Amino acid sequence: MIDIPIQSIGFLGSIAAVSFTAGDAGNDHDFDNSGNDFLWVQNDGGGAVQVTIVSVADPFGRTGDIVMSVAAAGRGVAGPFPGPLFNQSGGKRVNVLLDIDTSVTLAVIRYDPRVNI
Repeated sequence: MIDIPIQSIGFLGSIAAVSFTAGDAGNDHDFDNSGNDFLWVQNDGGGAVQVTIVSVADPFGRTGDIVMSVAAAGRGVAGPFPGPLFNQSGGKRVNVLLDIDTSVTLAVIRYDPRVNI
């Protein structure tokens, strides 16, 4: 899995300076989860991309992957991701799968109210 770096913004933060990681459908992606994170997907390609955020079974055995379709030349945001539902076994990592990666980039934005104060 390819790590998506965490970028923190606060209440007055700007997303203009966010840097993105190139999509890789063959190796997929993951990131450290704080429970205050949002996945931002930019699709500059000519067709839609399907993004799957992989869930884990909760204490009652329920699962519920998030599947987000991002249109051609579109953007999508998902999150936050509660740890008990999305952190994979053995840590605080969230797995992100892409069906295609042509012209797809990803960023993880962490809301931190202490930033920009």
